[in-house]
Amino acid sequence: RLQVEHPVTEGITGTNLPALQLIVASGIDLSRLPAEDSISRFLSTPDAPYTNPFDKVSGHVIATRITAENAADGWKPTVGKIEELSFQSLPSVWGYFSVRTPAEVHQFADSQFGHVFAHGKTRQAAQRLLTLAVNRIRCVGEIHSNVKYVSELIGTDDFKQGRITTSWLDSIIAENKSLSPPPATSVAICGALLRAHMAIGKTEAKIKKEYLWRNACPPPELLTQLVETRVEFIVGQTKFEFEVFRHSPEIFTLSANGQLTAVKLKATPGGNMVATHGGRTDTFHYAEEPGDRLRMVLNGATVMVEKEKDPSVLVAPYGGKLTRYLVEEGAHLKKGDPFAEMEVMKMLFALPTAEAGVVSLLKPPNVFVEAGEHIARLLLDDPTLVAVATPFTQPLGDIEPPPEMRESNMALHQQVAYLVARTHHMLDGFVDNEDDVLHKLSELLLDPEVMWSEFDELMAGPGSKLPEKPRLALAALLTPGRRASPHGSEGFGEAVSATLAAFVATLDDGSAAAAFKAASEPVTAFADKYKTGMLDMSTMVTASFLEHFLEVESVYPDDRSEIVGVLHLNESLNDPAKVLQATLSHQQLERKVSLTLNVLDFLGNFTFMNSRVFELLRRLSSLSSTKHLRVQRKAKQIISNCRDNIAEANKELVLPELKRMAAGELSDEGELAVVSRMAAQLKLCQPKLLSMIATSDKALKRAIIRASVMLWYKQGGMSNVSFKTYLRKGKEKSAVTWEYTSDAGEPRFGILLAFQTNDDLEANFDDLCRLALEEKRAKEGSAPASFNKPMSRNASAQALKELAASPSPAFPGTAEVCLHVLVLGEYKPLDADTKRGLPHKSFRRSYAYAVMDEMSTAKMYAKLVSAKAGFLRANSVESVTVMLPHSTVSDNLNYVSIYNFIAAQAYDEHTITRHILPPEATMLELGRLSNFHVERCWFPDAPHTHVYFASAKQQALDTRLFVRALHQRAPALEHDDAIESLASLCTSEMAVALATLEQAIGDSRYQITESNHLFFRSASPLCLSLDDVISTVRGILPQYQAAFAALKATELELVLPLWDPATPKAALDATQPTIARVICRLGPSVTIDTYEEVCRADGSLGLLQVRPAKGPRQAPDAGPPVALEPYPLLSVVDQKRLRCQKLSTTYCYDFIHLFEIAVAAAWDKAAAADPAVAVPVDKLAATELTLSADGSRMRPLDALCKRGTNKVGMVAWSITMHTPEVPSGRTIIVIANDITFAQGTFGPMEDLVFERASQYARELGVPRIYMAANAGARFGLSDAVKRCFRVQWVGGDDASKGVSYLWLTDKDKEALGDAVVTEVVEAPAGDIEDEDEAEEPPVRTHNKIVAIIGTEDGLGVESLQGAGAIAAETSIANRQIFTLSYCTARNIGIGSYVLRLGQRVIQQRDAPIILTGYMALNKLLGTTVYESNLQLGGPEVMGGNGVSHLLVNDDLEAVHKIVQWLGFVPPKVGAPLPILRPTDPIVRAVDFLPVRGIPYDPRALLTGGVQDGAFRHGLLDHGSFVETLADWAKTVVVGRGRLGGMPVGCIVTENRLVEKAILADPANLESKPQVQMQAGQVWFPDSAYKTAQAIQDFNAGEGLPLLILANWRGFSGGRKDMFEEVLKFGSFIVDQLTQFRQPISVYIPPFCEIRGGAWVVIDSKINPAFMEMYASESARGGVLEPAGIAEIKFRKPDVLKAMTRIDKQLHWMTMNEATGVVRAEDIEQRKTELLPYYQPLGELISDLHDRPERMLAKGVIRCIVPWATSRSFFYWRMRRRVREEELVRALQAAAPLTHDEALAQLHEQMPADVLADDQRCLERLNEMSA
Repeated sequence: RLQVEHPVTEGITGTNLPALQLIVASGIDLSRLPAEDSISRFLSTPDAPYTNPFDKVSGHVIATRITAENAADGWKPTVGKIEELSFQSLPSVWGYFSVRTPAEVHQFADSQFGHVFAHGKTRQAAQRLLTLAVNRIRCVGEIHSNVKYVSELIGTDDFKQGRITTSWLDSIIAENKSLSPPPATSVAICGALLRAHMAIGKTEAKIKKEYLWRNACPPPELLTQLVETRVEFIVGQTKFEFEVFRHSPEIFTLSANGQLTAVKLKATPGGNMVATHGGRTDTFHYAEEPGDRLRMVLNGATVMVEKEKDPSVLVAPYGGKLTRYLVEEGAHLKKGDPFAEMEVMKMLFALPTAEAGVVSLLKPPNVFVEAGEHIARLLLDDPTLVAVATPFTQPLGDIEPPPEMRESNMALHQQVAYLVARTHHMLDGFVDNEDDVLHKLSELLLDPEVMWSEFDELMAGPGSKLPEKPRLALAALLTPGRRASPHGSEGFGEAVSATLAAFVATLDDGSAAAAFKAASEPVTAFADKYKTGMLDMSTMVTASFLEHFLEVESVYPDDRSEIVGVLHLNESLNDPAKVLQATLSHQQLERKVSLTLNVLDFLGNFTFMNSRVFELLRRLSSLSSTKHLRVQRKAKQIISNCRDNIAEANKELVLPELKRMAAGELSDEGELAVVSRMAAQLKLCQPKLLSMIATSDKALKRAIIRASVMLWYKQGGMSNVSFKTYLRKGKEKSAVTWEYTSDAGEPRFGILLAFQTNDDLEANFDDLCRLALEEKRAKEGSAPASFNKPMSRNASAQALKELAASPSPAFPGTAEVCLHVLVLGEYKPLDADTKRGLPHKSFRRSYAYAVMDEMSTAKMYAKLVSAKAGFLRANSVESVTVMLPHSTVSDNLNYVSIYNFIAAQAYDEHTITRHILPPEATMLELGRLSNFHVERCWFPDAPHTHVYFASAKQQALDTRLFVRALHQRAPALEHDDAIESLASLCTSEMAVALATLEQAIGDSRYQITESNHLFFRSASPLCLSLDDVISTVRGILPQYQAAFAALKATELELVLPLWDPATPKAALDATQPTIARVICRLGPSVTIDTYEEVCRADGSLGLLQVRPAKGPRQAPDAGPPVALEPYPLLSVVDQKRLRCQKLSTTYCYDFIHLFEIAVAAAWDKAAAADPAVAVPVDKLAATELTLSADGSRMRPLDALCKRGTNKVGMVAWSITMHTPEVPSGRTIIVIANDITFAQGTFGPMEDLVFERASQYARELGVPRIYMAANAGARFGLSDAVKRCFRVQWVGGDDASKGVSYLWLTDKDKEALGDAVVTEVVEAPAGDIEDEDEAEEPPVRTHNKIVAIIGTEDGLGVESLQGAGAIAAETSIANRQIFTLSYCTARNIGIGSYVLRLGQRVIQQRDAPIILTGYMALNKLLGTTVYESNLQLGGPEVMGGNGVSHLLVNDDLEAVHKIVQWLGFVPPKVGAPLPILRPTDPIVRAVDFLPVRGIPYDPRALLTGGVQDGAFRHGLLDHGSFVETLADWAKTVVVGRGRLGGMPVGCIVTENRLVEKAILADPANLESKPQVQMQAGQVWFPDSAYKTAQAIQDFNAGEGLPLLILANWRGFSGGRKDMFEEVLKFGSFIVDQLTQFRQPISVYIPPFCEIRGGAWVVIDSKINPAFMEMYASESARGGVLEPAGIAEIKFRKPDVLKAMTRIDKQLHWMTMNEATGVVRAEDIEQRKTELLPYYQPLGELISDLHDRPERMLAKGVIRCIVPWATSRSFFYWRMRRRVREEELVRALQAAAPLTHDEALAQLHEQMPADVLADDQRCLERLNEMSA
């Protein structure tokens, strides 16, 4: 009998035992075997009866069985699948396995499935080989194997020493000896990685399944789990807790016990997971086990990874409301018994217990709990069910990152690649230390050693395989000198490219050249990467980061795109994995923005500013989402800073003129003229000019200083300019003096002292200052200034002084001195090498250091000036201005630091005027900021734009940014120059100011502001009229409207000196300009007020309004001028406006102004179309309505109500508008929510105002307009009860047990009276306090609160009752009058119902129409499902389902649409239509002609369109058609237009294939967005409903005649559409047509048709009194299409009959068939030949039955109307019928007549020929009515 171990015997004996057995069985004597097979040495012989066989064996063999047994569990057999089994044989090791994967070890099989044998010369050698072989076995599957255990048994001392017996293994099992466990660190790290890997995989699958495939955005917390997660698990009796951070798909950081370790986890193709940490590599794989366990085979050892299970803890399985407990505290529960009930997604779930025990309740009922939150505990009947695990507290050790992550192991270029990869991973949404990564990257980007490192590796690799000649040439490029030179990297890439190109040029064979290019591809790539040096590589790297950012974020360019971002990603990427990565990237946007801001700081410092970079900056600056604002602002700032070197260019422009001044070619007046003409250029390059003083010759130095002084003080009538040079210590020192008049009209003496350094300043200041002051005394009493003194500006100057800490000291009897100190700084000429070493000339230098350094600089000079205070005061020095020019070749920050130290503050710095020269401070009117605490915002990259953060002294919430700038240009003497100068101010200066304002808003140093102010002053006069100023400003500002709104700029102020254009040019210089002040209020619309600055009686500055925002120009004596006051604080109305602005809406009272603007715009449009139109002066008047005393009706207010004082959150007005359609005036009732009052909620009083105002509109029969911005019905709690109720807890004083009831004391109950309903109950015994200890008398009874009525109104159901009333009123109003609603801000609940009940709705794109807010729904659903209210009721929803008729971008556009819509509607019910005088000729051809069989836009039938390159006219007046409901049911087009000036409602059939979008509901995991295709010419359920809706709108309230251009083949009759009620909605069309009381003309246009059921629902017999049908000459109509009719009524027999009758040959053959002359088969052959030609006869004859001539003959149409003349026909026909209906209604009002009787009376009075002519009939009707 053989055992499975027989190969052991064979291995040591070299025999084959089964063969020997067969030989014996065959009867062969074993001794007779051949010598090579002889086994005689092992046999006993008579000579040697006993032989030791082991003396004759060769080596040792050890065998082991491989079994499916769990060695850790008493060697119990296991069953299951084997997914993978691998074994690597060796020459001396072999194995046998009984399975071939995939396989299964089933319950009836032997547990052994393998056997391994190892042969060695010695026992130890065999042991080593067996150990090696066993360790190489890989067995993956559901089973356990003994592989690891066997490996350890072989290594035991007992086995090595041979101290084993047959009971040895049993003894080991009995002793429960376990395998030696893997290192605890490996278990901890690999277990954490495994749990994290599985959690991430499950999360990814969940996101893809439940969100991405439906184009829904996953919740942020779900996405965060992909990069940051927490894992817990138990191995043995140890509990591990880790925080896992994911840096890339393979790199993780694990955190535990206060330590961090970096780990790389990589999956191998074979399914193994390889974890590398420190210097160790662990390999593991895993399988899931029952009971939520994981079997992790770690380095061959089996580790069971389990979750902690504690059945004593009862948790909420999902988030929701804990409605009630089903058991009492302390109750005993069996396993599976329900103990509590939860409400989730409006469904109730019972929560069972996991084990038996006594329950202890932790949470009170009726509270919301999160998933996993503890709600109860069990005292278990069997405490052993709780396994207590010991927390893992061992240190992870000082584990270094894996070798491939250790930068010390990498070459420099590999470090750069590694850091770049980490940055891209961060942009992909993974987490990392961005500061550390970018810091290290910044140190390497420009290091030439990076290039040399990469070149060395390249030449050792691919470069070594190049031919010898180019290889040596390349190697020769990198010489030791070049490597050592700091400039050696420059142009190295170009040199490499040139070397390669030179070798290619020597190759004659094209194939050889191609082969070389392929071989040298890596070298070529290197050359391109480092073309001119390190900057090329650095630019490429930095640009790649920005491109990566834009790759995802360009899908989310604005806030609206957040909702559809996943949809766009799915469309563009088409790969779920990539979409998931992009979604994760966007979810980590805050981190990405921070990273990108740091990357943007690389630009210029580490990059070229080339076209690629500028294009990326442009794309970044175009992002408009609020989440991108910081990046967008920074990009705009960099673009602004990186323009061409403007300062250098302007310096080159002014230098020639300065040299002329230096040469003495110009007089004083000429010099001043040059300075005035080139003021802008001088200002821009001033720092560079001042820096030139140190190196210029004396004459040029003099010219620069004189020009600078003239530039600063030319407005102050400067005179007596003196330039003196003094020699001190062998060096020349310059001093300039001049006289001027301050802006307040006071004489001043100016001094400028120029010093080279601070040491120079301290050494020579006193001496030079004395010399300059002697010059002043010498000039005392000199002639006054030769220039005109400026107007007194005492008010502003005094206010500026008031900002100082103390009043200004007086210096009587002498002119005060303004001292200027110019410190040029050290100047050292740069040699060529230094210049080459400077950064690239286009670098953008960060200005952070400038902001930081200015504080220390200010303190330094404050100390210096303070030391000279006594000297300065003694010499009447009013102020000291220190100027420090910044302009060097190493940066492009071009500004002058200015510090002002004034005597009024004891020569301390006047910080508000920092960086501003004294003359400019008053011109900027900083004194008008006196109502605010002011802080200057300093941005050196915009030195001429001054920004101030201001917080009101009296209103803490009133914070603003004031942006102020002076516009320096040459005086504009010509009209065109003046227009160009003003346009420059409003464009270039405006752009810089807005960019600077944007910087200030994004600067974290300053608070968020809600109202910002822009101020510009032109320093030079403009020869321009005020009308030209207003028209120019009004034309330019709209392009900035979006920017104004985004930056919250609410006011723009322009101060412009203007010359009268009538003044002769020669006299302009001697003419004092008028100072005009233009104040533009920037709101929903721009309003402009204009003032003229005048001198008041007290000599101060005053403002006289000369052109208000509306009305005629005022006369000069219109009233006394008002003082120029400081900027006022926000009024109550302003505060309400800001609240509305935050909600993206308009304050309700401001809607009246918007109506004024819209009506004015309508008149402007009408006047442009018809110059003969007389535009009225007064276009609109509004009267506020209020409730009468008894609340029964509305009455007009006798006096204007002060805005903001309303006590009800609903406001109504009666507005009379004089419009082009109704010049005599029409009245509308406007109702608006005041969203600043109780959030715009509907309370009882709001409901009453709405109801009475709507009833008032119905009484008048006028349109009712509702401006809706609300938060639904009002609800609340009684404040009186909230202040005094008491609580009785279930457990006495234990609040954790929940509430038993609420109660009141007797005193509180008496005070509340009827506000509460109570019942008296006995107080629990434990609550009755001892009379001696209680502060209050003991309470024996409680007044238990049964119900709360409340003293306030509007707490609940009363609001709902009022809501029901306004809902009913709106429904009635819609049937009786014209109703139109506008949705702005938001509409919730009843507000949404009122919108829909009014039918006609205009919706602002950011204003949702919803029933419940998204946050409440998410709370109800227990998870984050919806992201915003726009997902529930935004334009995509409400426009797509037909609730919203029109969509607009803002409130002003909405009011324009309202006024436009009203233009189609009669002024009141029953009034004549508002008919305009036609501007489009009535009698003209309709020349847009459809082409048969080619789809076209059906709107062109009405509006016209381009055909053959020319515009062709449609049926309606050009430009008059306004489409509504455009996003809903697109197979039908509806709208309103004009026909010869007459308004008509229009319905047109779409003939093209259109898309219907079906949105996915994020709350339904099974739903996904779909696009259905709908065929043209077919009524679907939605388009049938839309048609009926439009007919109803045209009829009820609007009273419009209806024109239907019909082209329907029928209704969609498929199962889906039948289920979706196409039959019901089709019948609605008939319902609405039968109720229509205006003329209806149904017209079939050219090449159009009406078939079957479509004809039925629009036939004229439906409403014969009002409906008429017409057809064009090429129209068709019938039951079925010709092909269908022919198939039924002209079948093959009919075709054959016709064929036999018509074809002569066939007719003859048929007639002669009986004679035998013609065979039957010949006749059939002839029929077969003719059949294809005769088959179309059926369609043709059917089509002839559908022609308009037959329609006319059968009386189903009134007449055939040629398309070309249809316009004039329908104009006269509809005008006539409209007039007839007006007269019929008049007759019916006078006598009880039916419609037909009244119409017959009219017709009886006209002859037949007149009745037959619509135009003549209309004229006769007009005569009759007159």
